[in-house]
Amino acid sequence: MSKQLFYIEPFMRGNQHAPFNAAMLQVLQCVYPEAAVTLWCSPDHLLALKEQSPLSAQVTHKPLNVPALSAANKIRWIYKHAAECWVLTKLLIQAHRDAVNLVYFAFLSPPAQWLLSCYRVFFFKKCNIFVQLHGLELLKSSAQNKAVDRLYAWLLRNAFRRKRSGLYYIVLERRAQSYLQEKQLIPPAHLLYIPHPYLFPPPLARQKSANVVTFVHLGVARLSKGSQHFFELAKQFKEEIAQRKLIFQVVGHLLPEMAPYVNSYVVYPKKGEMLPLAVYQEALASADYALFCYGTDSYELTGSGALMDAIAARKPILGLRNPSFSEIFAIVAQPPGVLFDTLEEMEQYIRSIIHLKTPSQTDREVAFKMLQEHFGVANVAEELRIQLKRVLC
Repeated sequence: MSKQLFYIEPFMRGNQHAPFNAAMLQVLQCVYPEAAVTLWCSPDHLLALKEQSPLSAQVTHKPLNVPALSAANKIRWIYKHAAECWVLTKLLIQAHRDAVNLVYFAFLSPPAQWLLSCYRVFFFKKCNIFVQLHGLELLKSSAQNKAVDRLYAWLLRNAFRRKRSGLYYIVLERRAQSYLQEKQLIPPAHLLYIPHPYLFPPPLARQKSANVVTFVHLGVARLSKGSQHFFELAKQFKEEIAQRKLIFQVVGHLLPEMAPYVNSYVVYPKKGEMLPLAVYQEALASADYALFCYGTDSYELTGSGALMDAIAARKPILGLRNPSFSEIFAIVAQPPGVLFDTLEEMEQYIRSIIHLKTPSQTDREVAFKMLQEHFGVANVAEELRIQLKRVLC
């Protein structure tokens, strides 16, 4: 009898995490080529996954009712968490009845993580359960953070420290693996590391004026990503922008918290929604540089999907030096861009670009090729096989 595998996305909708889920689905199929995979996700998320890559004939989709995100509506958030916990309970019961060999949760919120850990003490012990960890920055929350963030951090710590059997966690960053082990939150026997999987499409052809240099901010613009600095940098080049020598553009959408920092020097979508994939890819293809203003403590325990998009499009990366970027730059001998210690250094480098004083970009092609091999499905699947042999032996 062939293996049965549940791939469950109970939280994300539409394009949210679609690049990751499309790639991770293929990783699991590489590791378990004979397995019958049931993909549980919302219908709109399924469409987003198909935009990334066609689904294998071995994958059967089962729809989930996943409520839409609404950061400003507390009642809606409570409803979303309740719906997620109901899906978690229902599918664990079904996996138990169907004797499913492996259940993989692509995302679980802290309340759902806590509920799963409670269940695992008493129920659903026959199948192996893997949980993909995201958003671990919450574990570093302090008294200055919002009350809900402190509650989420408590739920995660409590869930991780609870006794478990056959419950494993997967992280995408070495720093997160080290942090969880140093804090004795998850024992090594239950913690796996794999590189961030990504499906790398052929580069899109660029159609733009050679006289204009375009710098893009990828993904959601928010304070935790230092996105306000992108607008501040653009203001420093208002004369060059007026002369059409360069463009600063947000390829994504802005959270309401960005309203005080928005200015006319940056091109950005007026609607607060995620961009359609085709629009996002077209804007990325016409960019010259991907610019990141993440702080030194931003994404320390969480990978950046926007950074992966820049690697996929082979756009030179200009960013502030932080652990996440330093780790990725260290993978290759030739860097895929330039890291800076201050915004002032970044500003001066951008000015040198405008005046054509930068070195040749040819060496970066080698870096991007190596990074795409590192984060490609084949390499990630091999790493996951190694990790599974370690924990399931």
